[in-house]
Amino acid sequence: VSESALQLTHSALVSVLGREDCECLESVKLAIEYYNYWRPTKPKVILLAESHVSTPRELSCQGPVFKKCLVENNQYHGPVDFCALVYCLGYGENDALVSRETSNILKSLQKKDNPGTYQFWKLFSACISPPDQDPSSYGEDVKKSFSPSVGQRIQRKFEILKEMKERGIWLIDTSIIGWYIPQETNYYIAKTSKEVTKLSHQRPDPKLKGPCLRISWEGYVKNLVREATNDGELKLLIPIGKAVEKLLGKSRLVDAVTVEGKSRVKVIDAFYAPNARVKEGYSSTLVKIANLVRNATSCQPNSMA
Repeated sequence: VSESALQLTHSALVSVLGREDCECLESVKLAIEYYNYWRPTKPKVILLAESHVSTPRELSCQGPVFKKCLVENNQYHGPVDFCALVYCLGYGENDALVSRETSNILKSLQKKDNPGTYQFWKLFSACISPPDQDPSSYGEDVKKSFSPSVGQRIQRKFEILKEMKERGIWLIDTSIIGWYIPQETNYYIAKTSKEVTKLSHQRPDPKLKGPCLRISWEGYVKNLVREATNDGELKLLIPIGKAVEKLLGKSRLVDAVTVEGKSRVKVIDAFYAPNARVKEGYSSTLVKIANLVRNATSCQPNSMA
């Protein structure tokens, strides 16, 4: 997909959200670099998530960078600039970051400002797991409580992403911009019941999420899916997050994988996102996704790009 398409789509989003609430183009381009680096040569399964977290320009362009030396045998050749995206190995790992020579931003980057997204590592782990693996162990080996060594955690995360790429599993986001802007969390306490409710973040305006996801999809992301379809080996499109299907509509997803009136790609009904609050827990969902992915990839490695 052309860079001009990305720029036009970003401009359309700026016109809806305003520059203050729209992730800068530099950060968007960085996220695309990460998606492209971890794209399989011929994707077999696309996990279509909603969005990464908005990364301010001062972090993506002037902030800390990933220490590539943490990956054994100099195997990592992707982007190193910081992005609040699961594909960035420094996301959630302050000890894996180093300040640029011209910046001291790392010194002020607190752990609360770089929380990572452990729930997606559980999803990734499930996608490459053997059939008999205990679902409660998905992602355990990248937790700090399990692996205190930052080197061990980074190496394991790299191996998970590498295996996903080899098997043809590709995560992309519906939104080209980081929709979620880090901000203070507010709560409401009911006068009578004293029940505490977490209030929705007000930036960006939640009412604009649907229009923005559709702009991103139609202007750019749909074409990523169509390119993967044309590669000839895509079997599954799995929406990760109920909002993806609800706000886009399943017909848009089906249209993206339909070529000349035919589609060999199955569009699965959306699952809850890994970080959603699900009363019955998320383990059963992980098992369902793992089985779908395992059947579609047949555990046969795909060639690295």
